[in-house]
Parts: sequence; structure tokens; C-alpha cells
Amino acid sequence: MKWRLVSGVLCDKKIPSRLKGKFYRVVVRPALLYGAECWPIKNAHVQKMHVAEMRMLRWMCGNTRSDKIRNEVIREKVGMASVVDKLREARLRWFGHRRGRGRPKKYWGEVIRQDLAQLHLTEDMTLDRKEWRSRIKESEDIKDDVKACLLRLYWCQEFSCFEDASSRNEDVEIDLWTYWKQ
Repeated sequence: MKWRLVSGVLCDKKIPSRLKGKFYRVVVRPALLYGAECWPIKNAHVQKMHVAEMRMLRWMCGNTRSDKIRNEVIREKVGMASVVDKLREARLRWFGHRRGRGRPKKYWGEVIRQDLAQLHLTEDMTLDRKEWRSRIKESEDIKDDVKACLLRLYWCQEFSCFEDASSRNEDVEIDLWTYWKQ
């Protein structure tokens, strides 16, 4: 990666933060997490990656630590999920591919068991690839959550989940905010 070209985009104040976030997700993060699927990662490594990523995100937004802006606010501003969540996603994605090919290294296996327990997953779930991918994927943007909500809303309208829907073809008007809070 040619850092001078990348830093020119990430430091440009004319470019919106969300666009910088997308650029970061496509260019910088893959370089940062290259090969992370098979790292027997320790908490010290996770902490260093988290700190490095937050430095870059603050730098992109034109903030410093002395501005005292919380990490969550910076992440929302650029539409970015935590590097810890993305590390877990990468490990579990790789684990889904290599299940049954031999005994994994002890420490890596422990990390996977922790990830599986944290997301309430089992090894047998890797057999259904589509379902596995949807369960381990970390949402980068709230737009994904809105799409999921709208799909659920459409499904409930289609199959008459609401009391005022007497047939499948009847239009049902629902306050999206009320439905979102459920």
C-alpha cells in the first residue's frame, strides 16, 4: 500500500467522514488485518490494534485525544465497527472453512471457543454457510439494521403478523418507529 496516496485522501478536509470511513474499510483495514484469521492473538495484541485503529480514525476526523471525544462517537461519525469485532468475524469465518481438517493449535482453539460462546454459536452451525456468515457478520453501518427491520416489516405484512391485516394483499400502515422498538 502506498501510504502517501492513502493519507492524501484520509487527511483531506473536503472529503466527508463517512466516505473516509468507507475508504478506510476498503484500503487500510484489510492491510491491518491481513492474515488475522490464524493469529493466536493475545489481549495485548488486540489492545495495540485497537489503539492503532483509533489513532487513525481520530486522525481522519481531524481530532486528537486532547479533544476528549469518545471512541464510540468517532466510530459513529465514520460508520466503523470495532477492530475487535472484525478480528472475531475473520477468525470465525476461517474456522467455518477449516472445520474438520485436523486439530487446531490449542491457543487458537481456545480463542475460537471464546468467540463461539460470546456469540452463542456452535460448531455444527458451520454446516449451513449462508446462516453462518449472517450470524458472524458485524454490522458496519446502521443502514444494515434498517434494511433488516424493513425486511422484517415486509415479511410481517406479507404473512399477516398484525391484527389489522385480514388478508395477505391488504396494505398495512405501521409506524416504523413503534415497530423498531419491538
